[in-house]
Amino acid sequence: MEYRCLDCHQLVLLRFGQIRLPYFAHQALASCQIFSDNESKEHVSGKYQLATYFTERGYQVELEQYLPKIKQRPDMMLLYPEKKQKFMIEYQCSPITIEYIKARNLGYQQMGLLVRWILGKPYQKKQLQDGTLAKFAQPIGANQIGICFWNTQKKQLFKIPWLKLDGQRSIKNYVKLKKLADLQIKQLVRQSKSFNIINNQLYQMHRSLWGIPWELHNFKHLTGGLKCSNTLALVQLYLFIEEQQRCTKDTLFDFTKTLPWYEFCSMDQGVVQRLWLDQVLSEWTNLKLVSWESNYWFLLREPTWFNHLDLKIMSLHQHNETLIGKDSGRIKYIN
Repeated sequence: MEYRCLDCHQLVLLRFGQIRLPYFAHQALASCQIFSDNESKEHVSGKYQLATYFTERGYQVELEQYLPKIKQRPDMMLLYPEKKQKFMIEYQCSPITIEYIKARNLGYQQMGLLVRWILGKPYQKKQLQDGTLAKFAQPIGANQIGICFWNTQKKQLFKIPWLKLDGQRSIKNYVKLKKLADLQIKQLVRQSKSFNIINNQLYQMHRSLWGIPWELHNFKHLTGGLKCSNTLALVQLYLFIEEQQRCTKDTLFDFTKTLPWYEFCSMDQGVVQRLWLDQVLSEWTNLKLVSWESNYWFLLREPTWFNHLDLKIMSLHQHNETLIGKDSGRIKYIN
């Protein structure tokens, strides 16, 4: 496969050596700085593999094309002729700041160009923090956000959805319902000991945070992005609906935006917030907790609040399929 330099139009080849890292070089002698001499082996190999990967799938690939209007040089530009879609690929293997990502994305937006970030091997060696996930989260399918990775050994592009379940550290590890409930109750007991607005609000209503109904626990995976636990957010959303009695979609969305969210760099935060809200309302509808009628959301019933942990545990064992459903959300990789 051949690639030409967009600056001098000469042929560039990927060369390998026993001592030097793989690098792009001009076939003929020329003075051109289109390719960086400081790129790591992982970055150079991955970029070349991605170019091949997309070419084999019908895309026209242009490597390192300089965009003078915004003074940026994406790793590659893809054009899908049939749909006339053009978008940029940024292949990231090293740490990068939020400010830099936002600046890069803003430049592409000014030109009306879409951009997708793909993470290399260094980002796959460890459990990514939520702040890092928020940097690179982007749409990966219908009603789903997540992270894109490139595996240079398998030469495979794979996507991991960003989903959160309180008490479960990774979507790859399945936690049984009994253990999950125990972890979440312990977390709520610890949170009840601290002075916070939610705890005080519940206290005034003769309720407690640890005694919330099982329906308000986070037993199904929800889209990531919240700085607080999903359960705390669910309690606040429920109390808001209970107080308002009837809520429009816009009213609930406005309230959802007041919850603590991470800053997103590669997609609209509002899209994430609305997706999370839709997932919650869908689950609560299945549990017959809320209903949509005449352009309003309202509570169908008041779930059981508990004043004793033993009663709460007993209730879970007796009604777990009714309150939570038969599955607790085992998640697989998306290839």
